[in-house]
Amino acid sequence: MQERVHELLLKLLAQVIKALEEEDTLLLAELSDEAIRDAAIYQDENTVSVAVLVYALSKIVQHCCQTNVSYTQITDLIRQARTALQDNLPTGYASIIKRTFTAVQRVDNKVKQYVQEVLDKARIKKGSKLYDNGLTAARAAELLGISQWELLSYIGKTMTTEGPAEKISASARLKIARGLFS
Repeated sequence: MQERVHELLLKLLAQVIKALEEEDTLLLAELSDEAIRDAAIYQDENTVSVAVLVYALSKIVQHCCQTNVSYTQITDLIRQARTALQDNLPTGYASIIKRTFTAVQRVDNKVKQYVQEVLDKARIKKGSKLYDNGLTAARAAELLGISQWELLSYIGKTMTTEGPAEKISASARLKIARGLFS
């Protein structure tokens, strides 16, 4: 793992822990977007997986708060992952992140299907963010473990035209039109 990615993940996980403790789902969503921008720059699978995890957490924590379901096990796992990263134990870190994904799916039997749907959508949404940040659709799909078809289908439904539309005042449009007929 690159040193810069290592530092970014340590900082990100500290912020995620704080957001989980404060039940701040908006901060979790912002942190996920920040992580995906970093993933686009470094094209690092660790950053991508954490971005997807944090996005899923933003949705799951919101649901847990509404239904009074505890997610303390997830917060504990994120703390353990950060500790493993601090202690420079990449294998242990990867294992804990994998266990965290599993724990997210087991938060509540009632939300198991919801959680899987959120995780799937998170991968696709974060893939489109990677694409927005300059990665090819193929590379973004590869990093997230999704098919190009799923990603391109989502991008096709959500992308708008390239760049902002140029705004021309009514008087300028009239001048252009008159110029065409003179």
